[in-house]
Amino acid sequence: MVTTRALNMGGFLEPAHLLVGSALPENVDTVVVDGRILKQNGKLMALSAAQVVNEARAALENIRKRANWR
Repeated sequence: MVTTRALNMGGFLEPAHLLVGSALPENVDTVVVDGRILKQNGKLMALSAAQVVNEARAALENIRKRANWR
């Protein structure tokens, strides 16, 4: 679910244009996947932001090593 009350979400009538053209991660209020609430009231529930960043960095480092990219 996306909140449309933020300033960056104003001025659009077409929902698809609103989401594709203006929505930012902070506009995402709630995310439910397979019955699990992953984000609620704009806050991550299942993971911490630090955990996500650390896992992304580790994945990038792994890709760089496999590609022999320094």
